[in-house]
Amino acid sequence: MADSKSAKRGTLGGPISDIVETVRAYVMQETVDPLRGVGRFIGFGLLGAVFIALGTGLLLLSLLRFLQTREVHAFHGTWSFVPYLITLVPCVAFIALAISRIGKTGLDRTKDSR
Repeated sequence: MADSKSAKRGTLGGPISDIVETVRAYVMQETVDPLRGVGRFIGFGLLGAVFIALGTGLLLLSLLRFLQTREVHAFHGTWSFVPYLITLVPCVAFIALAISRIGKTGLDRTKDSR
């Protein structure tokens, strides 16, 4: 009887290990691999956002400093806030452009975007 049990274990060990290996490969394919892709997507997105924010901030700051250093007498005294208002216009335009570009597409490229 002991020999028949060991024989059955030997014959079942192959298919069971195949099933376990198949399930493991499926789980890796459906969870771990997409998470790696999401990590790259988020990482590059955050890096791009930081660089765009820094570049835009520096451009706006340079515009403000340019307007403040001009020898226009209208920007002195009680009118010293005008360069800030002039700089606010492209700032609002950049924010509006960024908000208009936000979309729902990105990670799942297999779905139809209709």
